[in-house]
Amino acid sequence: MRILFTLGIVTFCNLSFSQKTAETDAAIKFQAYETALYSGDFVKAQKSITDAKLSIDQAASNDETKNSPKTLFYKGEIYLGYLLAYAQDSVMLEEISEKYLEEAVSAFGNCYSISKSIGGKVYKNYKADLKETIDNKKALFGLAANMSYEQQKYADAAEVYELGAKLSGTIEEIDTVSMFNAGLCYEKSGDLTNAAKLYRQCADYNYNAPDIYTMVSYCYRASGNLTEAENIVTEGRKKFPLDQGLIKELVNNKIASGDNAGAEAALNEAIAGDPYNKDLYYVIGTIYSESNKFDKAEEALNKSLELDPKYEKSLYQLGAILVSWAGNIQDSANTLGYKHPDYKKLLAEANEIYKRAIVPLDQYVSINTEDLEVLTLLWQISRNLEDTVKAEEYKKRMDALKK
Repeated sequence: MRILFTLGIVTFCNLSFSQKTAETDAAIKFQAYETALYSGDFVKAQKSITDAKLSIDQAASNDETKNSPKTLFYKGEIYLGYLLAYAQDSVMLEEISEKYLEEAVSAFGNCYSISKSIGGKVYKNYKADLKETIDNKKALFGLAANMSYEQQKYADAAEVYELGAKLSGTIEEIDTVSMFNAGLCYEKSGDLTNAAKLYRQCADYNYNAPDIYTMVSYCYRASGNLTEAENIVTEGRKKFPLDQGLIKELVNNKIASGDNAGAEAALNEAIAGDPYNKDLYYVIGTIYSESNKFDKAEEALNKSLELDPKYEKSLYQLGAILVSWAGNIQDSANTLGYKHPDYKKLLAEANEIYKRAIVPLDQYVSINTEDLEVLTLLWQISRNLEDTVKAEEYKKRMDALKK
């Protein structure tokens, strides 16, 4: 029994020594990798980092060393180094990159938290080491992100910027610039879900506020998440109740959800704060028309045109709304029949509105001279109103376009 006990102690000591050796070997092999990499010897760099990974995986799988700050620090270094060493092997990176990045970020985070719990020189030293290596890597990754952005590889750039933010987070630093850049790149790549997530993180730290709340809302709304879009606008308006961007975004959300009454209320609030904005009058005029409030629609669109008499959107919309309004009244007259006492009165009212419609539509085709559809509409209205001179003019223009 005494011999067995002695053998057990020897075995345990050798195992303990072996694991500590694995930890040290990993560090030495990582240094060899860095020397080879910076000297341009990529074959040696790949061999060194592969050997370093074998050693660190051994240390990280043992109970004695898996929670050692040294093991965790070098695991983060080696896993990121492995990806850099094999950066040209796209097939391998496709298979391992996401997992290795997660492992590296997790290792750095655990290194920081464990060394912090130990305190003293251990914490001070590892905090400094982590800070240095993370800053260096972010500078390197930043070059790659900028290059991807310039090549319009926005999804790639977004992932690199997001990695930078995550690395800073492992040492309790908040890199809102990287978060924002990641969100911007995700948005440009069409990944609005991830864009909203990164912008949302920026909003939590009040970065680029109040505009960031509008950006989050847009991404939610454009990706179909109207509930979250309205929630983030509500949150932003609690902090910035008078911000016009947020009020306008509220309007967009109300329109998207089909809440015309809510959109109208928000637009009136927006107009009160920005009374010289032709677009706001255009939008509220359109909303009024959808609710068959034609008189209010006409008033709003005329206000838009007072601000810009050549504003094409309002010229076209005003003409279209007046034509629809006159058509509805004409239909009502025809339904009553010509014997009804209100028949002629309604027709006269419809014709008066048709005449008002000609004004903005005529201005519109003076700018958009080849819009055959609007010219045809003007010809029909003029003919029905028995204005033969204008009807002939529009007819000639129509025929010239058909040749």
